[in-house]
Amino acid sequence: MFHELTLHARKSASPDLHFRYTRPDSATIVLSGRNESQDSVRIVLSKTDRKYLLHEGRRRPIRIN
Repeated sequence: MFHELTLHARKSASPDLHFRYTRPDSATIVLSGRNESQDSVRIVLSKTDRKYLLHEGRRRPIRIN
């Protein structure tokens, strides 16, 4: 199933970017479309597990990899 995503530039005269995206699994998003020059673009975003200080707290010592 494909979904549409449109990115608008607020203060620039750049054209809008239109992408289709899919979710092959819960940790991956794949964007595909064309850029301003009409070149094909494919972007794969993969989620990584990380520890964030905001969630871990400031009082306990933690180790960030």
